[in-house]
Amino acid sequence: RPPRSTLFPYTTLFRSAFDVASVKPSLPGSRQQLAIQPGGRLSVNDFSLEALIAICHHLAAYQMSGTEGWMKADRWSIEAKTEEVTQIPVWSPPYLPEVIAVRLRALLEDRFSLKAHRETRDLKAYTLAIGKGGSKLVESDPAPQLAAGKQSPPQSPVPGGLPAGPTPSPGAMAAGPGVIIASAVTMDQLLTYLNKIMDLPVIDKTGMS
Repeated sequence: RPPRSTLFPYTTLFRSAFDVASVKPSLPGSRQQLAIQPGGRLSVNDFSLEALIAICHHLAAYQMSGTEGWMKADRWSIEAKTEEVTQIPVWSPPYLPEVIAVRLRALLEDRFSLKAHRETRDLKAYTLAIGKGGSKLVESDPAPQLAAGKQSPPQSPVPGGLPAGPTPSPGAMAAGPGVIIASAVTMDQLLTYLNKIMDLPVIDKTGMS
């Protein structure tokens, strides 16, 4: 059995690993990128180690503690490949499909000598609730838009830095600094997005779907 001090309970004596991998500091000013290419190739650029840990362990930022400053500040580029993965499952960024995530976990543990453990803690949380004046949201019916196949009209510039452009298609979201724009999304979709970016869990108590 592996020692309990190894990185999280995913570690086993026979870990899935990349066949070839390169880990190096990202070039200053480079563009952030996370992609899985055909043939089991993972390409990562300009990600902090803290972000990479969250991505491959499917964690939100508030679920990690004890990381050091350099783990958030320093940026890394990774090129890795495995011959064992011929088909990539459907996945939704930022979290990786498990066949790639398990290999990235092993790579980070090996190259950065990571050691960690899981524990349960009580946390404060944000509550999403309806204000005293009641909800001013109007339920959306995306069916006519989808049937017509028309592009949504351009939106006006929004305070907060998000440039003007087409409204997201029904069921989609767009975000900028301090701004979220959504079209015909569910409360579950909004809650999932908020839990990815907030520093504490977000609990929905609106009673809305």
